[in-house]
Amino acid sequence: MKKLVAILTSCFIACIFTAQVKAQGFITPLESVQLNTETVAYKTDGTVIKGKLKGAVCVMGYLKKVTILDNAGVKHKLPAAELKQLKVKPGKLAKMEMAAKSTEVPSQISKERYAEVLNREWLIYEKTLKDKKKDVAVLGQLLNPGFDHKYKVFVDPNAKAGFGIGPVKFGGPKSYMIQKVGAKKSIIVKKGEYKKVAKELFGDCSKMMKAYEKFDYGQVAEHFFYYDQNCK
Repeated sequence: MKKLVAILTSCFIACIFTAQVKAQGFITPLESVQLNTETVAYKTDGTVIKGKLKGAVCVMGYLKKVTILDNAGVKHKLPAAELKQLKVKPGKLAKMEMAAKSTEVPSQISKERYAEVLNREWLIYEKTLKDKKKDVAVLGQLLNPGFDHKYKVFVDPNAKAGFGIGPVKFGGPKSYMIQKVGAKKSIIVKKGEYKKVAKELFGDCSKMMKAYEKFDYGQVAEHFFYYDQNCK
C-alpha cells in the first residue's frame, strides 16, 4: 500500500510540478505535494465534491484524471473532461515551501496589491484544451489566480527550464500554456515567440502599449497583471 501511495504521489508531482523553477511574478509551482490533502472538485454539471486527494493519472506530463475520496467515504474517479476546476489545499510543509520562494514584484504594480493577489490558500487547476488538432482536455495549474479575468496562464508541463545545475534553475520556464477567457483552447507561448505574440495578446489596449515600449519575456507575469487590472 505504501508503495502504491508513493507511485501515485510521484505521478501527481511529475504531472503538475514539472517546472522546478521560480515562475517570477506568478504563483510558484511546488516541487512536491502530498496525497490525502483537502481537495474540492467542481464538475462541469455543477456538482461539487469535497474530500481528500487519493491519486492522479498523467499522460505525457498532463494531468488527465484524479481520484477523490469524499467526506462520505465514496471514491470518485474524475477525468479532466468532467471537471471545471480543482482546488487542492497545500499542507504546512508545502506552504512553507511556497513562502520560501519569493516572487519578483512587478515594477509598475503596488507591492501590497500584488502580495494580496498571490496570497492564496488553495492551489488551483482548471480544465483547458491542448492546442492540438484533436481536442484533449487536461487540468492545468493556474499561475495567475486573482488576475485571470481576461487570460489564464497555466504551467506548461513540457516546458524547458532555465539554466542551472540539477533541480536549481534560473530564468523561469521557457513556455507557458495561455488561454483567453472565452476561447476554446489554450496555446503554447514560447520565449522566442513572446514579443510577437504579446502584441497580439495585448494590442487592443492602447494604455498598455504606451506603458511598455517592448515586451521582455522576463516581465511576462507583470504584463498579464497590468492588462488584467488596467485594460477593458
